[in-house]
Amino acid sequence: MTREEAQACAHMAAFYAQKPTIDAGYPPGQFVAIAGGKIVADDVDFKKLQEKLDALGIGRMEALIDRAGDPIPGQAAFPGMTAIAAAGRGLWSFDSRIGA
Repeated sequence: MTREEAQACAHMAAFYAQKPTIDAGYPPGQFVAIAGGKIVADDVDFKKLQEKLDALGIGRMEALIDRAGDPIPGQAAFPGMTAIAAAGRGLWSFDSRIGA
């Protein structure tokens, strides 16, 4: 796992842990930034939030930004997903979501 992947995983774990607090403690629509496993900044204006993160020395890819009151995104499911066969070949099926 790369450093960026590990950081993204840490952001997502913090997001799921903090989401109830974000929704309860911030007005709907407020942008909230999470970095290093904690809430580091918030603002109603996305551009101003970016400026706050810049002032803290937190780069754009070093924080996860959520909006209070937004639903938690679900796992995407796409029709015709690729499945990996035992032989290691990708199989494609337009008929099912799990491959052929």
